[in-house]
Amino acid sequence: MNSFTSTNCLNANNDMYSGLDIYGNKVPTIRFMGGREYEFLIKKLKIKKKKNNFDYDYFKRKNFLYPSYGIGGPFGHMKGNYDFLKNKNNKEKYMAVVTYIAFVTNYCLELINSKDNIIISGPLINNNDFLKVLNSLRPKQKIYLSSNQETTAIGASLLCNIKKKINTKLKIYKHKKID
Repeated sequence: MNSFTSTNCLNANNDMYSGLDIYGNKVPTIRFMGGREYEFLIKKLKIKKKKNNFDYDYFKRKNFLYPSYGIGGPFGHMKGNYDFLKNKNNKEKYMAVVTYIAFVTNYCLELINSKDNIIISGPLINNNDFLKVLNSLRPKQKIYLSSNQETTAIGASLLCNIKKKINTKLKIYKHKKID
């Protein structure tokens, strides 16, 4: 979501809608469940080892995944195909998944005119490889990681005016950009 842009960017065909902030103001929002698609692809491609799989040469090979592997999102009407990866090694399959999730996230950020800081929450805050690719795709923006995994629940409680002290401490993501 991007509270710093107009709702004029919204397009229902891209699974975009107007949410509300805690003050009742419209907030352009786009749905992409990257964490779920990531988990689905990791399981379907039987990727065992996820650590130390980053391969800078992967981008030269151009074996990219195309959407979509989940419900909804800007490509929810399309069905992705990962068959070409089945005989590849774990490192190449892993890079295809991480790159796919980062590219679609970047695309979603473009659709909602994201120009300000980015806050990432959910399980992907622990995936340095996803963050490395996204950080390189958004060179003019700072990426912050939410220290709280339950950010959706926190937002809902704020909408309901539940008075509870919430830890919103954010950690900035710093990594050298990929050439």
